[in-house]
Amino acid sequence: MIHAYRVARHARSIGVAALCLALAACGGSGNPDTTATVTPAPTPPTPTYTVGGTLSGLAAGTSVTLSNTVNHDAVAVSSNGTFTFPTALASGGTWNVVVNTQPTNQTCAVTNYQGSVTNADVTNIAVTCSPTTYTLNGAVTGALASGQSLNVLVNGSQQLTLTSSSSFSLGTVPAGSTYAVTLQSGWYGTDTATGVYCYVQNGSGTANADVSNIGIECGPAPATISLAGTQNTISYSGWVLSYPAVFNGELYYQVNQNGSVLNETMNDLQTLFNGSGAPAMNASGDPPVVATGSSTNATTLQATDIGGVTVTAPVTVAIPTLKQYDTMCIQESCTNGGDVPYWSYSADFWSSTADGPGMHFYLTMSSDSYSAGIADSTSDNVALQVQ
Repeated sequence: MIHAYRVARHARSIGVAALCLALAACGGSGNPDTTATVTPAPTPPTPTYTVGGTLSGLAAGTSVTLSNTVNHDAVAVSSNGTFTFPTALASGGTWNVVVNTQPTNQTCAVTNYQGSVTNADVTNIAVTCSPTTYTLNGAVTGALASGQSLNVLVNGSQQLTLTSSSSFSLGTVPAGSTYAVTLQSGWYGTDTATGVYCYVQNGSGTANADVSNIGIECGPAPATISLAGTQNTISYSGWVLSYPAVFNGELYYQVNQNGSVLNETMNDLQTLFNGSGAPAMNASGDPPVVATGSSTNATTLQATDIGGVTVTAPVTVAIPTLKQYDTMCIQESCTNGGDVPYWSYSADFWSSTADGPGMHFYLTMSSDSYSAGIADSTSDNVALQVQ
C-alpha cells in the first residue's frame, strides 16, 4: 500500500512538472503579462496659418506680383481686395513681402510687410497702388526783355510764371500720359528791334521717364517762321510767316505759301481755327471776324523752322479782330476806317512802328473773304498775329 501511494505521488509530480514545462514553452505564466508592447497614438500635425492682406488702388486691367522673400512664395493679384500667399506658415514662421513686378504705369508700396506668425492667420499686410508720375524739367535759353513774364502751360493749364532765364520744373504728369508745354504768349515788346519772342522746344511727348530737355528759347522777333501740318482738314504746310511788324505791342506777320502770298477765304480760316465755316459778321466787330469759340481768337500750329533754326515747336497765332484794326486805324490814321458796314470792311495805313521805310499794312474783309497783310503795296495778303 505504501509503495503504491509513493508511485502515485511520484506520477503526480511528474505531471505537474510536465505541465509547467508546457506552459513555459507556450509563454504561459501563472501571472498576467505586464511586459506587452503598446502602439503609441499618432503625433498631431503642426498647425499652419495663411499669410495675406489687402490690395487697393490697382488700375483695372493690370496686375501686381508680390513675393515673400523668406520662402520665395509669390502671388499675382489682378484686382483690389484681399489676397493670400499659396503657402501657409507654422507659428514662428516669418514673412518679408516685396513687390516683385509693378503694374503698368503704377507704383505699389507695401506696409506691414515684415513679421512672424503667432498662432493666427496674417491678414494685415497692406499693398497700396498709385499712378507713377514723372517730372517735367527744362531751362530758358536767351534773355527775357525787361518786364517780360512767361506763363508756362502744361496741357493747357498754367503751371508757373517765369521772369528771367533759369531752369524750371513744371511738376509731374502720370506715367504713359502725353504732355504739351506751351506759352500763353511768347512775344513782348513795342518793336522788332528791342522786343523778345520766346518759343518752346522739345515741349511735347509721352512721359515714360523724367523729362529734362524742355527748352524755352528767347531772342529777337524771328524774320521768318515756317509752319507745316494739317488741322481740321486744312493743310498749312508750306506756310511761311514773313515781314514781321509790331502794332500796339502786338507782333504780326504776312503769310506766304510756297513762295507766294497766301490768299485764303474766311471759310477756310474759320475751318482751320475751329473746324467750321465762317459765320455771319457780327455788327459789333468783337467777337472776332472769324469766330473760333475762343476769346483770344487763337489756335496753335506747328513750326518746323524759327528764324533759320530747325525746330519742332508750337506757335500760337491769332486772326485779329475788327476792334483791333479799329484801334490801329485811330492810331495810324487809316483811310476808310471804322465807318463802313462790318460785312465789308477795309483799311489801309502806314505804320510808324513797322520795320523799314514804306512798310504798309492793308486789310479787306467781307462776308465770304478775308485778307490782310504787311507788304510794300496794297496787295491782298493774309496776316496773322503771333502771340
